[in-house]
Amino acid sequence: MFTRRSFLSALGAAAVAPQLRRTGKLQGLNVLYLCADEHNPRLLGGHPIVRTPNLDRLAGEGLRCTRTYVATPVCAPTRQAWLTGLHTWEHGQFGNRYVFDNRVPSLVQSFRSAGYRTTCLGKLHSWSEEVDGNMGFDRILNDKSGESWSAVRRTRRVTMAAPAFDVEDSPIYETMPQGSRFRGKLRPDPSTCDSWLLAQEAVAELRRNPGTTPFFLYLGVRAPHHPYDLPRDWYHRHDPADMPGAVGAAASVSPGTGRQADMNDWGAFKPEHHRLLQARYYASIEYMDHLMGLVLDELDALGLRESTLVVYMSDHGDMAGERGCWLKHTMFDSSARKPLILRGPGLRTGTYEHLVSEVDLLATVGGLVGVECGGRGKDLSGALLAGTAGRDCAFAADFISRKGSFGMTMARGPRYKLTWYRKPAFREEAFELFDLDEDPEETTDLAEDPLAGAVLQDLKERCLAWEEQLVPPTYPLRLRSTG
Repeated sequence: MFTRRSFLSALGAAAVAPQLRRTGKLQGLNVLYLCADEHNPRLLGGHPIVRTPNLDRLAGEGLRCTRTYVATPVCAPTRQAWLTGLHTWEHGQFGNRYVFDNRVPSLVQSFRSAGYRTTCLGKLHSWSEEVDGNMGFDRILNDKSGESWSAVRRTRRVTMAAPAFDVEDSPIYETMPQGSRFRGKLRPDPSTCDSWLLAQEAVAELRRNPGTTPFFLYLGVRAPHHPYDLPRDWYHRHDPADMPGAVGAAASVSPGTGRQADMNDWGAFKPEHHRLLQARYYASIEYMDHLMGLVLDELDALGLRESTLVVYMSDHGDMAGERGCWLKHTMFDSSARKPLILRGPGLRTGTYEHLVSEVDLLATVGGLVGVECGGRGKDLSGALLAGTAGRDCAFAADFISRKGSFGMTMARGPRYKLTWYRKPAFREEAFELFDLDEDPEETTDLAEDPLAGAVLQDLKERCLAWEEQLVPPTYPLRLRSTG
């Protein structure tokens, strides 16, 4: 039986091995990870408003995984699930207020042990001291790293003009609940945007590559996450009057979105609030796509395309006005599903419509390029190459208490998705069940349908079995003292 102890032992052995055994199908490739922040997976490829030409091109040249689910629909815990191959209850960063203990092994260490130069540019969201050498990266550049982010800003900034709030948007934001949270500034120049600076650092890192050592390069940009800070030329790309506004059932229909509406006062949002946020959020996605295009173009210009596996993903989605809600913390697909595209020589193109879990990602990428990562996720590399199913259920959890209880769990099978709401996080126990083959927009809850009783019971039992096999965190839980 695979245990946390055997996992730690395996990684310890890997740390002293000069080279891990290469058994992958696309052996020896570089790895370029491109990660957005809070990108709704529905707003990618063929959307009537949002244009993402660079990611669309990447998807057309690669494999788009359309059923990829997060471990937790929250920024920090789902990032650490990706890095460790562990679910949230196992790696211990239960939410954004928790500090990730970077003694928990990161699967990036496997790439470094296999001879890769490992670089992280941008957000890891661990709240720990992300100094070089920790978490498997040779180099880390972000606002928590030993390398000075302020020095990068000074070096690359070409103007000292100050950003400013848009005068037409400001009155609407001032009447909006949470308005100060979302309101971004018009940036006078791209060099005053951190996401642009990170993209430039990624371009420089690619140029720095001597070609003799494979690289594992992770670029994590903040866009399209709020506040919607954008260069002036991008800020007004969409007219709020042309936006769809709130769509779908009211938030109060679902326990998950109802709780979020109560916490964030979404019910007080007016149509003009939703439309303004959508205009700026959609523009932020398009700006993020532009930045990813800069890096992809440089990869091609340097002749590295045929020797590099490219992975595009987001940490999770964003409700973006669906059910009158924004942000995450729900198990609806706009929040709990994430975009995932892979492109590499020898990798088939098209769509992969079978399930992928966040915890599978690094083991799967390792399997593709021949680096054994371990972890508790599944290596789906063979399934991706063959186009077959590699897992029959994906699980997620949120509102996890320090005592180990789950407030909300999700079991996503090949056809149906169950969300289980539990006390005391919710006032009463409740279930939601959707047939995503027939109802991809999740409009018809089948939880009370007698004909779906067997399906609900099966997915509930799967949730319980999954919870029982989780291994508690090894290191003490710690909350942030500030911020």
